[in-house]
Amino acid sequence: MDQSTAAAPTWQGELVAQRDVLNSRVAAARSAGASADALRTALLEMGPGADHLARTMGDPSAFAAVVPVLVDAASALVVRRAWHESSADRWALLGVVPFLPRAMGRSPKVTVDVVVQGAGRIARGADLGEWGRRFCAADAHLDDDDAQRAAAAVAAWRSGFVRLRGAALAAAGSLPDAALVQLLDLAGAVDESSSADGAGDGVGESLGAGGAGSAGGASGADGETSGAAGTRGAGAAVPGSRGSGRGTGSPGDVLARSAADPFWWPGAPAAGRTGQVGGFRGSGGPWVGVPVVLGTVEAATPTWRVAADDQVWVVVADVHGTAVLRESAGRSTSAAELDSLLAAVQPDPALVDAVAPHLGAQDTVTGAGATTAGMVLVSRATSYRLDLVRTGAGEDRARAASHDVPQDQP
Repeated sequence: MDQSTAAAPTWQGELVAQRDVLNSRVAAARSAGASADALRTALLEMGPGADHLARTMGDPSAFAAVVPVLVDAASALVVRRAWHESSADRWALLGVVPFLPRAMGRSPKVTVDVVVQGAGRIARGADLGEWGRRFCAADAHLDDDDAQRAAAAVAAWRSGFVRLRGAALAAAGSLPDAALVQLLDLAGAVDESSSADGAGDGVGESLGAGGAGSAGGASGADGETSGAAGTRGAGAAVPGSRGSGRGTGSPGDVLARSAADPFWWPGAPAAGRTGQVGGFRGSGGPWVGVPVVLGTVEAATPTWRVAADDQVWVVVADVHGTAVLRESAGRSTSAAELDSLLAAVQPDPALVDAVAPHLGAQDTVTGAGATTAGMVLVSRATSYRLDLVRTGAGEDRARAASHDVPQDQP
């Protein structure tokens, strides 16, 4: 029978066909502490995604080579007690890997490592569902493992992991325009004639954002938070950030403008409040006390210092996401030092006037710091959340009024 018309292999069929090899791998996992029931459950749950991968890979021999890699990956998660509903690693193995037929046919072990480790790293700082969707949509345009790693970083940044901004902008330069259109959600926002390969075949569109992927912003046990623009949690919602608006040239043009202005993106507002950061810890935010903005920090990615809960924090943000981090994990700020910092905070009246029309609430501004691009982080007397306000026409005034605090980015 011609291979093109032969029935695609199945997960269950390959488990049986390769049982002599796979049994030793499962036995090793049991020796490492995995229970037989947990391993059986994991392998059963792998079935639907693996069968989809088998159908889309096309080559039965290629899928046969993938099966041991998938068994090893699932077994390793069971051994680490990471096979559960809230596990980002499990979500990635079930919901992303099956939608990467080209990468899995080329380098299955590398692909699984990039996806599973990547999901675990960014789970608290990005919208995992969107990361997976963008990454899978670019699969057809990625030619090697280096491109795949670069694409994972670019998709993570675009999905809200702001701490990868610098690495993502650097990595994007090595990727073809067709991949960037998918990774950055630029379909319709750029001149797609510059991307001869088009916008891909829609692979990854069936990825859901459920389970581990549903948390666009997350709060850790230590109170630090991060989030993706347009998601719940600490994200800064940016209307139109998913590629709406008129064409703006090539993906490279978009990235060049974004590199110069971290809060610019096709369709993003030129002025107004673009989002909020932080929040009350009982509602998923990082703080139990009301935060006060101390000023800006000189860094490649916009960064501010904030006082809350008797310590100093930093807020890192751009058009796609935010992160709230403790400034120094190694030491606590003394009460005298904190009192001195707070006493020095005197919001400039001109800056307050520039942001006041955009706040939408009558409240006392307790602190404000503006970046050179005219994005202001504002604290208010009665709010656990900080406001991100784009001053637009007041950009020059915002720059002059900003209270800069030189310091390396964390």
